[in-house]
Amino acid sequence: MKIIHFSLEFYPGSGGTASRIWHLIEGDKNRHRLIIPPPPEAIVSRWRSLAREKSITVEERPFISDADFRVRVPVIRRFLKLFINAKKTVQYFPPGWPDLIHAHSPLDFCWGGRKCSLRYGLPLIYEAHIPFVDEVVYPGEKFSSAFLNRLVQPVVSGLESKVIREAAFTIVQTEAAKKRLERVYQKVHPVIEVIPNGVDVERFKPDGNSELRKQIRRRPGWGEKNLVLYSGGFYALNGVDFLCSLIPRLPRELKKNTGWLFAGHGPLEGLVDKTCGKYPEFCRSLGEIGFEKMPDLYETADLFVIPRPSLAATETLTPLKLLEALSMEKIVLGSDVGGVKEVIEDGVNGFLYRKGDERDFIGRLSWILSNLSNLSRIGKEGRKTVEKNFNWESSRKKLSRLYRKIEQNHKIHY
Repeated sequence: MKIIHFSLEFYPGSGGTASRIWHLIEGDKNRHRLIIPPPPEAIVSRWRSLAREKSITVEERPFISDADFRVRVPVIRRFLKLFINAKKTVQYFPPGWPDLIHAHSPLDFCWGGRKCSLRYGLPLIYEAHIPFVDEVVYPGEKFSSAFLNRLVQPVVSGLESKVIREAAFTIVQTEAAKKRLERVYQKVHPVIEVIPNGVDVERFKPDGNSELRKQIRRRPGWGEKNLVLYSGGFYALNGVDFLCSLIPRLPRELKKNTGWLFAGHGPLEGLVDKTCGKYPEFCRSLGEIGFEKMPDLYETADLFVIPRPSLAATETLTPLKLLEALSMEKIVLGSDVGGVKEVIEDGVNGFLYRKGDERDFIGRLSWILSNLSNLSRIGKEGRKTVEKNFNWESSRKKLSRLYRKIEQNHKIHY
């Protein structure tokens, strides 16, 4: 079967969505063709050749981004972008080639995919993150307001409900996301399948030998510190501001015995650099780490932290970095948002603290770092969790079954 994908990204290294799509289709026997915006050159040189080796066709076409608009109100920019990119999606569609359309969030590509589905009579899969109404107005964003949120939500909800109603299947990553979509769109009776994120457990496997850890240990004063790592996008969504605010106010003993490592990039990069520049004796920014070096990065850490606040996305989505850290047998401390506690059972395969509660975070952090030598079983249980429930092979099989079901229901011949 020939399947066309519309997506914001594809090559691993540019984000969790990209890694997910790559791993889900790289071993699939169907023919895949992707239409995506041009990615940063630094990321993709190797991945382009790998895609060709795997007979995956990738067409990099120009789409509109938020930065292309001078409109100051973000939600209006998103609406303009949605409709312009949906129109471009239709323009780039290759009539007569695909048997199935697989449209990935954001709604730009899914609305365009729906138009192509209706125009050419092809089945559609909609891959959602969370209901688009939950992310069209970001909390705390400049020019956002409760009034504006109420104004745009019915419009957005109407668009997405049409996509969901007409899709053969809607795919989500977690049970929490499925329940949320079912609540929001119960009138259209969505057919939702959960295909979880996964990890390449052979690649993300502990070996106890990290060159990066050795380099960090050679820094004056860092030889005996417990190393705590945050890796991922520098966004408030991931709790980066929570960490940067809290670290300078930690108890003196924690400051003395703990080294904090930040790896990634994003809008809060300036805040991270400021914090690390002010407190170099116990805080260091590693910048963005390439996809190929991620196992070595995780091996560096004694403890991995995911301090996510409670937002629609964090309550329903499981970050790939959580699964990768668990696969590396790292001890993980995460907030008890839905996307994290769906994976971590407190005290069994990791640890949880009450979301947004600084005192609880510090208490759990202190206890964990004081007992690291006795917690190896926690790390091993974390890896077992990933091997059993969050491996790419299992997720690929689930997606392949959906493809076959559509092939049979729509009597696709080729």
